[in-house]
Amino acid sequence: MSNIVIKVGGALIQNPYADSISDDIARLHQAGHNVLLVHGGGPQLDQAIRQENREPHKIAGRRVTSEADLRLAIRVWRGDISTQWIRSLSLKGVMALALTGQDAQLIQAVKRPKTEIRNDRGIVHTVDFGYVGDIKNVNTHVIEALWQAGIVPVVAPLGAGSDGSLLNINADTIATQIAIALCADALVLLSNIDGLLQNPSDPQSRIPHITDRGVQELLRDGTIRTGMRPKVESIVSALRQGVSQVHIANGTKRDTLHRILIKKELVGTNFSMSP
Repeated sequence: MSNIVIKVGGALIQNPYADSISDDIARLHQAGHNVLLVHGGGPQLDQAIRQENREPHKIAGRRVTSEADLRLAIRVWRGDISTQWIRSLSLKGVMALALTGQDAQLIQAVKRPKTEIRNDRGIVHTVDFGYVGDIKNVNTHVIEALWQAGIVPVVAPLGAGSDGSLLNINADTIATQIAIALCADALVLLSNIDGLLQNPSDPQSRIPHITDRGVQELLRDGTIRTGMRPKVESIVSALRQGVSQVHIANGTKRDTLHRILIKKELVGTNFSMSP
């Protein structure tokens, strides 16, 4: 039995992708593995913001979240997307429970202070991210109790501030921090791309395997940019804190999780610590 944390990007709630991923999770669950699902919802939140005649605000791939954006995020992520994942998993015979960081104090966070961020051109800005949180604690007892009851936790990318209010937290960061707290055997980040690319404009330039040092080099030379930056920074953090298997893979392709975790195929990009 192993502890597996899976993060799915917002685009993957569409069928047939959600059906395929739920099928993979059901097979892992039925084989006795403990599975936790963290979902994103960036495209859906962007759409909801634009419907209010506003534009999403992002700096170096990180979302700046206004009070109005946060209200939409709670509605879209916890209300719409979590519910869709619960339904998809239920259709595969999996008992699942939707959570935010607020539920049972699962993810305790603090509002992010003004932070210096280096953009893709190397320019440093001081940024107020608004209603964005930094994780301070993950309540693993809640997750372990759900696993013991045979339940798959489904976590929206929202943490709880010290006053109990919700804060936006990057889904990759939540998945990574949960994996670290649980000493997870594997962390898999699924999106609609084939993995880490040497050339972001060339889908054929997938990097099958890379070490934490290799990642740092690609961050420095600008190969890794925009939304991929916080993703790979989270991965390096996970590797350096004991998560042995980390993968980025394409969740739009059938059986991706099964191929990575059961058949041990080199799908997507596999990350490891430098020797």
